[in-house]
Amino acid sequence: ATGATAAPESLPVQYLDFAAWQRRRFDAGLMAPHLDYWRESLGGAPAVLELPTDRARPEVQSYRGAAYAMTLGEPLTSLLSQCARDSGATSFMVLLAGFAAALRQWSGQEDMVIGFPAAGRSRSDLEPAIGMFVNTVPIRIQVPDGISFSSLVAQVRTRTLDALTHQEVPFEKLVDALGVKRNLSRPPLFQVMFITQQAGQAARAPEGLRVEPIASTDTGTTKFDLTLAVTATASALSVNLEYDRALFDATTIERFAGDYVALLTTGLEAPAGPLMTWSAPALIAQHAAQAVRPVVAVEVSDGQPATPVETALVEIWRGVLRLDEVRVTDNFFEVGGDSIVAIQVIAQLRDRGWKIDPKQMFRHQTIRALAAVAEPARAPRPTAEDESGPRALSPMQRLFFELNPPSPNHFNQAVLLDVAPDISAASLQEALTETVRVHPALRSRFCAGPNGWEERDQGSPDIRLECRTAADTAAVESVCQAVQPSLDIEAGPVFRAILIEVDRESWRVLLVAHHLVVDAVSWRVILADLEAAYAQALGGGRPSLPPEYCGPAAFRRMTREWSSVPPLGEEDYWTGVTSGASHLFARGDAGHGGPPAGRTVTATFPAAETEPLLIAAHRAYNATAADVLLAALGRALCDVTGRDEILVDVEGHGRDALEDADLSRSVGWFTTLYPVRVSGGTGGDAELIRGVKESTRSVPHGGIGFGLLHTARAAPGSAPLTDVSFNYLGQSAGAGGGGLFRGIAPESAGD
Repeated sequence: ATGATAAPESLPVQYLDFAAWQRRRFDAGLMAPHLDYWRESLGGAPAVLELPTDRARPEVQSYRGAAYAMTLGEPLTSLLSQCARDSGATSFMVLLAGFAAALRQWSGQEDMVIGFPAAGRSRSDLEPAIGMFVNTVPIRIQVPDGISFSSLVAQVRTRTLDALTHQEVPFEKLVDALGVKRNLSRPPLFQVMFITQQAGQAARAPEGLRVEPIASTDTGTTKFDLTLAVTATASALSVNLEYDRALFDATTIERFAGDYVALLTTGLEAPAGPLMTWSAPALIAQHAAQAVRPVVAVEVSDGQPATPVETALVEIWRGVLRLDEVRVTDNFFEVGGDSIVAIQVIAQLRDRGWKIDPKQMFRHQTIRALAAVAEPARAPRPTAEDESGPRALSPMQRLFFELNPPSPNHFNQAVLLDVAPDISAASLQEALTETVRVHPALRSRFCAGPNGWEERDQGSPDIRLECRTAADTAAVESVCQAVQPSLDIEAGPVFRAILIEVDRESWRVLLVAHHLVVDAVSWRVILADLEAAYAQALGGGRPSLPPEYCGPAAFRRMTREWSSVPPLGEEDYWTGVTSGASHLFARGDAGHGGPPAGRTVTATFPAAETEPLLIAAHRAYNATAADVLLAALGRALCDVTGRDEILVDVEGHGRDALEDADLSRSVGWFTTLYPVRVSGGTGGDAELIRGVKESTRSVPHGGIGFGLLHTARAAPGSAPLTDVSFNYLGQSAGAGGGGLFRGIAPESAGD
């Protein structure tokens, strides 16, 4: 009949036929050659591409995405076509090579896996079928130092063709076959995707209808950390960078897009020349320079505090980081913060009525993000437990006694401070008494009982400010040296304070505490409390400091309860870390290696090297200064001993071990000591730093579990597993600022 429409021809193959055919091939073992290829191709590949994120990765992937778009025109498109022709490659391969080079520059990682979509219609009879045939295919790309762009394109060409040959294995089946461990925080196998496509053309429309291509839109979601999609038109390339908003700021992605274009242009203009030659310092310097540009461009209004808690954090950051200006968009670790300074921030913010925990400091690294998760703090309550009874020792205290030191009374920490010339000895005495009152560790006594050593609280905050005079520097140091061996862990005291008059314009205060009752973080608490209590006493009031939120005795009780039901798998974790461990150096009959007498060698980094270490390393590698220093130690020791990896005992501050224990203003020896495997590495510095960072980040509960397991199982007097200990103490305690303490005194505090 006139106007009748002919029925479409039936298709020889439907999608359900394809799915059934694919299952039969699996059942018949015909996928085995493809799986063998993928096992060989991806064997030893890194499981993660560690991009330097603006925020710590959430424990669960957010899928919150955003996009950045730009257009590339002439002459880049002409150069791209010419390079593809000269290398026998496609534009896809050339653009992917440029993407890999940019990711290498950004992450410092030479070896990476990138995903790309394959059409999945390997048979001609599938071409007219309707269905989701697209499969995601991984490709492993290696970008070593000094590689030319033409060599990189050739590598990408070969591996792309190989990957397409073996694309039949569905991605989920591939992940299962490779035994990839699932992680809720990131996609498996790869976290970065690359897509190219031709701009769609409007199809011929039936009469009465209009057909138009759908414009690409920002959906507000993303499946990957980063997806680069390039759409080719007749005269230009449309580039769209889709990124995870939980990880990256828009300015960071814009900067990466610029790096991608710059590297691609360099490679296309000089394909035979070396594309890059990176070392760790060069990469740090480059990222430090890049970090400055977007910060300068931000309007002042974007960095101003908008809420009371933001205002409080700005003031606190200025003080603890010693900065003149702080914006709410500044990253804590990029302006000089570290895990130890973070404890000060937590304590001072709680004093102002707001509560955050150490993990939040790492997950929300800007003031604006941190303020959003801060909660009103409940008033602290004094501990209700009986502090006068015996207290179980912490793992570090127990280790101290197990090692049976020859002079157990002389294992001290001390600080010598320059103080104002108009100091009031009476007010300082009041401040000392109040500080010792609120910190029971400073009143401790240790005694050997039937079940070993125990700690008790003496009860009375009886501390006397002792006064001395000294004529010069040598005399000051002589006073300090005489005080150092005078502590007594059984009879007391374990904490002493000496006021030294050098002349009418020069005074010093020496504070000495046995290490059994303090650690590095404790000094920050003690000095801050002395400053506050001294100001109260000097003003005529009675000093009154807030109690500790969680004292040493309460914390040890919590750890005992926690260790009675330890997290599943922690024992296996530590067994794996220490498996096969052996000492680096020959050991004598007494079980102690090395020379019979030790000596100290001191090395100092100049300011030009210290600043990138403290600040730019975080932006370049999302790593801490401690990670970089531990990586350098590992490489040096591996070079000296000829080993591929070593085991290092790492000291942690231990104040983030249990989520319910707020130790931000507690005094005591909370340090954890745990082994970390450090590889000397044959790759670049960036790969070495990344490996160390992954090792330290994987340590469960700040390492406290290792100490508890050692306490339960080690024989008394047993030697440590390692010969090397690493301890990053962070920046100095920051005494000084116009109050009681003017700064660290130039004289030695003794030893």
